[in-house]
Amino acid sequence: MKAYRLSLDKDERKSLDMKIADRLLKLIEPYDTVLCYVSSDIEVDTRYILCKLFSDSSKTVLAPKCVKGTNVMHFYPIKGFDDLEKGCFSIDEPKEGIAAQTVFSDKSCCIVPALCYDTQGYRVGFGKGFYDRFLAGFNGVKIGICYSGCIVESIDCDETDIKTDIYVTDKGISYIHK
Repeated sequence: MKAYRLSLDKDERKSLDMKIADRLLKLIEPYDTVLCYVSSDIEVDTRYILCKLFSDSSKTVLAPKCVKGTNVMHFYPIKGFDDLEKGCFSIDEPKEGIAAQTVFSDKSCCIVPALCYDTQGYRVGFGKGFYDRFLAGFNGVKIGICYSGCIVESIDCDETDIKTDIYVTDKGISYIHK
């Protein structure tokens, strides 16, 4: 999946990212709190999505921050890219001094990154289990975003893997039946 992502040329990837962003932004309109990762080079780009969310005063935007030396992450409110700094794994994370949000309503959604998803909503992440640990206690809607070329029929999973409720690709939106 990494090789597939790296094989996409810049313009093709930007086109796929925009299709995903447009679908996702419509999908998350009803949510007042949006938990969204700040993308790295290998992930679906979330910076355009975040820009749109920052300009919507009705939304609270939160970004993840990993707790150094553990496999735990928390989400922190941010109002713009100036609230970020390089953190664990050289990923942009909320700056020190911002309090984590730990309670989420059913009007919250979490945008979940992955290398790939299967048709049941399970994912292959980046190997540390941060999202599975966090999502186990998250009561909002879990929304995966991924390129359609990274959707597979089935992924081996275990009892610690948490599936998404929905995933969005450049080709459409898939709702997962529970």
